[in-house]
Amino acid sequence: MDICFLRALLFVALSAWTLADDGQVTFVSELSSKPAQKLSKYGWYGNVRLQRFHIPEETAIARWLFSVTKGNNFNCGKHNVTIHIQYGAPPVINPTGKVFPNATLWSPPLSLILPVTSQSSTTFNLSNPAPGDWFVGAHLPEHDGRIEQKGFPSCSYIFQPQLSIRRAVDTPIMQQGTFLQQTAAPDTPARLKLYVPEFASSLSVSVSDCSSGEAADDGNCSLVLRLGSTSLQQRPVTVNCSGIGCSATLSNPPWDTWLRVVVESGLGNRTVTFSIVSNYTVGCKPKSIGLKVDDDINKLRSKSNLTNSTSADNNTVVTDAVAPSNDSASLLTSLLASACVWSIPVLYEELDVLSMRFTPANGPNVSVTDTHPTLLTYPLHTQATGGTLNLQLTLNTTNITVANSSSVVACLSPWAPVLDLNHSQPCRTALFGGYGVSVNVSDPKAVVRLPFPQSTTWYLTLQLTCNSSDCGNASLVSVVPEVFISACVEDCGTHGECRLLRSYSYLYAACVCKTGWSGWGCTDGSSAQSYGRQLTATLLLTLSNLAFLPATVVAVKRCFITEASVYLFTMFFSTFYHACDQPGVAVMCIMDYDALQYCDFLGSICSIWVTILCMARIKDIFKYTLFMLGALLIAMSMQLDRKGLWNLLGPVICAILLMVTTWVYRGVRRRHCYPPSWRRWVLFLIPGAVCALVGVCLYIFAETEDNYYYTHSLWHILVASCVVFLLPPKEKNREALGWSRGWSWRPQVVMGDIRQSLLPRDVLSAAKELLYHLDIYICNLVQSGRQPPQVDSKTQELVEEFILHAPKDRNTPARRMSALQELQLLEIMCSCFQEQSRDTVRQLMFSALFSLQGNQADESRMALLGKLVSMAIAVGRVPILECAALWLQRTHRVYCVRLAQVLVDDYCSLVPGSGPTLQNIHSASPRFCCQFITAVTTLYDLTTEELTPPLELLQMTVSWIQDDPRLVLINFLNTPLSGNHPISSLDVTPLGGLMRWCVKAPLAYKGDKGDKKQALTNGITEREGEVGPMFSALHLSVLQVLMLLPNILNEKGLYGRLALLQMESLASLTSDLSRLLDQADKHAPSTDTRALPQLALDRLAQALQVSMANGALLCSRGLIRRHMDCLILLIPCCLLCRGPESHLFPPATQQFAPVGVVRPRDVLQQHTLSCNGLQPALSAFPHRLTPHTPPTHPFTHTPTSTHTPLLSPSVPGSAFHDGNVFPLQTQPLTQMMCLQCEGVC
Repeated sequence: MDICFLRALLFVALSAWTLADDGQVTFVSELSSKPAQKLSKYGWYGNVRLQRFHIPEETAIARWLFSVTKGNNFNCGKHNVTIHIQYGAPPVINPTGKVFPNATLWSPPLSLILPVTSQSSTTFNLSNPAPGDWFVGAHLPEHDGRIEQKGFPSCSYIFQPQLSIRRAVDTPIMQQGTFLQQTAAPDTPARLKLYVPEFASSLSVSVSDCSSGEAADDGNCSLVLRLGSTSLQQRPVTVNCSGIGCSATLSNPPWDTWLRVVVESGLGNRTVTFSIVSNYTVGCKPKSIGLKVDDDINKLRSKSNLTNSTSADNNTVVTDAVAPSNDSASLLTSLLASACVWSIPVLYEELDVLSMRFTPANGPNVSVTDTHPTLLTYPLHTQATGGTLNLQLTLNTTNITVANSSSVVACLSPWAPVLDLNHSQPCRTALFGGYGVSVNVSDPKAVVRLPFPQSTTWYLTLQLTCNSSDCGNASLVSVVPEVFISACVEDCGTHGECRLLRSYSYLYAACVCKTGWSGWGCTDGSSAQSYGRQLTATLLLTLSNLAFLPATVVAVKRCFITEASVYLFTMFFSTFYHACDQPGVAVMCIMDYDALQYCDFLGSICSIWVTILCMARIKDIFKYTLFMLGALLIAMSMQLDRKGLWNLLGPVICAILLMVTTWVYRGVRRRHCYPPSWRRWVLFLIPGAVCALVGVCLYIFAETEDNYYYTHSLWHILVASCVVFLLPPKEKNREALGWSRGWSWRPQVVMGDIRQSLLPRDVLSAAKELLYHLDIYICNLVQSGRQPPQVDSKTQELVEEFILHAPKDRNTPARRMSALQELQLLEIMCSCFQEQSRDTVRQLMFSALFSLQGNQADESRMALLGKLVSMAIAVGRVPILECAALWLQRTHRVYCVRLAQVLVDDYCSLVPGSGPTLQNIHSASPRFCCQFITAVTTLYDLTTEELTPPLELLQMTVSWIQDDPRLVLINFLNTPLSGNHPISSLDVTPLGGLMRWCVKAPLAYKGDKGDKKQALTNGITEREGEVGPMFSALHLSVLQVLMLLPNILNEKGLYGRLALLQMESLASLTSDLSRLLDQADKHAPSTDTRALPQLALDRLAQALQVSMANGALLCSRGLIRRHMDCLILLIPCCLLCRGPESHLFPPATQQFAPVGVVRPRDVLQQHTLSCNGLQPALSAFPHRLTPHTPPTHPFTHTPTSTHTPLLSPSVPGSAFHDGNVFPLQTQPLTQMMCLQCEGVC
């Protein structure tokens, strides 16, 4: 209530001020408030609650309201709150009276003492406050050393400051030499302001023509003239006027700032009228030297050994001092005879937070003379006031001689420099004091440290002074001024640590001292600890943790292995945490301090948690579940608030409640007290409880900073001892290593048990959860060592129900996913396979998901598989492609063809331009690419229009094999051959399908489909023109692969034992080729159509010959003859033989075309031949051949430069030549086919 009343009263007063008017200026009021903060007892500067307020220009009065409230009365004595107020920087305080470091200068701030009862408040008024930042700090008396546990009830004091100001908004401005007519009354003084420019050496303000309106008082107006503002450490310059006028003069006024002028009347209630004027003198302007800078610098550089440069202001000459000669000294004296000051430009760089270094632009050495001062400027922003301003001045005596009676005097002052330095002139400006030092030959180094400097421009003035009037040859000397901002004084030395503090957005630093050292820079060793005491503390705190060894031994003997591991963890980390936590020199840290502290606190609380739960004697499954759950919750609470008291008491209370509940339950059931033995109570439980209670009391109430090392060591011993007493005896069904009988290392994961937990979930969540459990289940299955690992039927049912969404029974409605959910499921599956590192687990998971079961869920399984593999190709999920390659190798070819059809539709039909994505599988997964080629060659057998491969797919296949011919053998090379290879699965290699494409392509693309296409001018269709060269290149690539087989088969020891091309495939090929030849014969004959069967037969003969020669086809000539009977009788003889010396492949320069064509059924209708179940009616063939040069056809292979001839392993020196015949051992096969033909002809 008191605080609310004071705020209301303050608001009323501000409203009255706002309406008030002095008759000359208008005032407005502003109010600012800071959040309430809890005060702390003072131990170091970090305990001070610091607040920053900003007072604007032209503020007439500032009023602070300080409120302090007691949070509670628990253990609260009578304390006083100390409040410090400082202008321009945080207050430098010394409430404990400690020693400051050497050369550290500071001014005490304004301090207020506020006694606190329950609620207390006080106000502080300040007239004409200096504009800028004001800092308020508050704290309680000195800390008594007692360690308070966070969260335990304690006395608290809440501090909240508020500031209200009254500011003039239209203050008259005084101009240089211009009189202003003003009036002043006792309650309404005249307020004015004037601007003081840079380089002003003096300022005078004069009051004249004073008149009060009454003749009796015209000669005595009694005015009070005040210049400047109030900043607590400095007061305004005050002049009491008598008579008709007065004046005030300021030497060295503040530069580049507004100066406040207040004139008050002392004549009771009378109003005084007066005239006021201001004048200032600029002692040194840039143009006052009258030098041409560039010329003079060149003269100095050429005629002296001085290094000179000019300042940025173009007004002074800067010299980098070395020993000058007499000539250069005289030249310098003549050049600077009219100079009043040398201004040295200064560079500054920010190194870090609260770390800044100032460096003279022309080097570290600065020249100083006895005639004029040398000036250096150091601007300090608000961000730099939280550190320490350091000045180190060193006299350079290396190359020059300085008289013993000479010295360099320096003055460091804020706001304005002191331009006239001598032994009698103090280091002080008109309104602000400075800090003076001097260096000479006997004392060449001086240091000044200013904690928390004001935020303004600081000036360093240097001048050489001599006892005699003339310094002689030593009229120019060199000094090294080092000015820098550091966070703390000398980084707090070896007995402290510099810490960065923050008050909202404002940063400042202070020292926290160790091992009994104290003071602003930790230099006061009056109460410092000795090394022996530090070593004793370290040994006690670390070795006391060895008390957990008996507890660990007892736990192991009683078969509590988990509990023993927790005790060992606690002992280890508590030992090394306390070894790292010591503030002195006896310190050893094995890892980061924060990590050691976290592990120590976590282990301590977990030890108590597992001990009490072990005493509860609950079932193992519940006990270990609570172990894990409690450890996780404790770890979370440690991360949130590590030192909170409830982090200890919470788990203890919960564990005790659970233990008491189980004991009461057992006692009620047994109708007897539990534990039943009185010896257990007297000898173990009661002593253990006493040890625990005493330890907790010591930990909470008795620890102080002085006795911490032995009270906390006693806490370690008591806690470890109570564990020895409280651990229950060994259970009867425990074996030697601590697990119950019947427990196995093998995982017991039952997938069927999770169905009930999946039913309430939505379809996506249930599928995701099942995938997670399936991953764990298969990992455990692999680790179990069962060979071969198999997924049980229960798991398959769960997959079908929750992933494939096949209903478990007819009455259960099927669950369906939306398109978005299905896409999310595919992403989850891709991530699951990508993150699993073990290939065996991935293969088993893929098999569990997509292995065909022969039921109605196979359709859903195939649909999901197609989408997953399609997405894996799109996003580059190689593990899924590898699993799909193995699936294609083991699955029936019907389903493999279905998967290939889905992928071809997705990337070659449905989405235009997605072919390059499919093209990348060659480099991503060669095994899948090989199986994909096998599947598409099985799918597209060139029997119908629909079973013709798309042009884009054909281009990709040809490019794959051309880039890497061994690609078609990749599965054969990497897969161990076994006798249980499924007969209905895909071929081991795609060689058979590729050979079928090459042989059938000329006739398949020219058959019925050729009639439907518009022919070009040369008689060739567009499609044939596109695919012809590709099939020729593919044929050559297949032959190249066949040429690689002998070495590969010899390496595997399979040469002559394994046929990669089966006779069944050859029989099917000859049957299809016979049908295509028959269809081609039905069309109108032409020279163009007669070249296509010749090309098909050429490719077939080449493929058969190379396959037999290289071990890919294992068969006899008789078997070949039987399979060729049907084909030979369907081929016109003109394509096979041309006389006794002809062979199948004529030279490239001579080919034959039929002159006339007679249909077979017109000549021989009775002759039939059975061939592989086909019994076509055959006829005779034409018997007359005429030499002819056929036209170029797209299926005729033309030579290209990209194909390199391959040498045959059986006939040295022979090669494949593009566009030429294949002359390798073709005579036996030719003779066989010709003999068959002659029998008909």
